[in-house]
Amino acid sequence: MIAYMPTIYEHETVYSWFCRFYAHTGCLTYAMARKELLAKRSNTPSKEFIGALHPEARKVIQSVVPLQTLILQNTLFPQYARFTSLPQKREALFRLEHDTSCDHHHLFTVLPREESDQYLKYCPCCVLEQKECYGESFWERKHQIRGAALCYKHGCLLEHSAVPAKSEQDYTLCPAEEYAVKDTPRYCDNPELLRYTRFITDVFDAPMDFERDIPISAVLYNAMAQTDYMKRTGRSRHTQRFADDLRAYYEGIGLSGIVSINQIQKTLLIGH
Repeated sequence: MIAYMPTIYEHETVYSWFCRFYAHTGCLTYAMARKELLAKRSNTPSKEFIGALHPEARKVIQSVVPLQTLILQNTLFPQYARFTSLPQKREALFRLEHDTSCDHHHLFTVLPREESDQYLKYCPCCVLEQKECYGESFWERKHQIRGAALCYKHGCLLEHSAVPAKSEQDYTLCPAEEYAVKDTPRYCDNPELLRYTRFITDVFDAPMDFERDIPISAVLYNAMAQTDYMKRTGRSRHTQRFADDLRAYYEGIGLSGIVSINQIQKTLLIGH
C-alpha cells in the first residue's frame, strides 16, 4: 500500500511524478517502485501517458487527483487526440481512464519518432526555475511534444537527456533531477522557429471540445479555400503542391519530417 505520493506539479508528466515518487520514498531499486505503482513486474513506466496501474496505486492516485484530470493535464493526450473525431476522442479518454491495460498505440496513430524526439527533452532555464521554486526539477510535458525544439517560455533550445522517450525501451524511473543536468541555455535566433514553437504550444494548451465534432479536415479546407491550393469550385485541390510548400517551409526553419503528402491526404479525409 502506497503511504505517500508527492504533489504533482503543473505541466509535469505523470512519468516524472512517478520518478519523484521513486526518489522521495527511498525505494532501493527501480523494481521496488514499479511493483508499488504498476500492475505487473513486466510493465514499463509510460513516458507519455499513465500506464497499467496497480489497483492499490490507482486508488491512492485517484484520492490525490482524478485520473481524467491527469490524462488531460499531465499526459501527451492533447497531442494525439486533439485532431481525431469526436467519438474516437471520447473513447480514448474513457479507455485511458478505466482500462488499466489500455495501450495508447491502439487508440491513436503513433508515427515513428524522428531523431530529435528519441530522448526526453528539457530546458535549462526551466530546470533552474523549478529548483528555485520547488527545490527539485521535473520533466515538463510540453517539452516532450513531437517536433518541439525550443522552450515555449524562454525561447532557448531544448536539450536532450540520456533517457529514451520510448516507454518500451526503458524499465527504469529516471528523475529529471539526475538527468536534466546541462545548465547553460542556448538561445534561438530564428524568429520563424520561435513563432512555430509558440503556435504548437498554444494549440496544445487550448481547451479540448468533447461536445462538438468539427473535423480537422474542415479546418484545412477552410484554410485552403481562396488560395492557389484549391480551385474556386472547391472540388479540386493541389495537395502535392501544398505538401511540397509546407515541407520547404519547415525545412527552411530547421525542421524535417513534419509533414508528408500521405499525412495530408489522410487528414483531409477525416470526417468524410
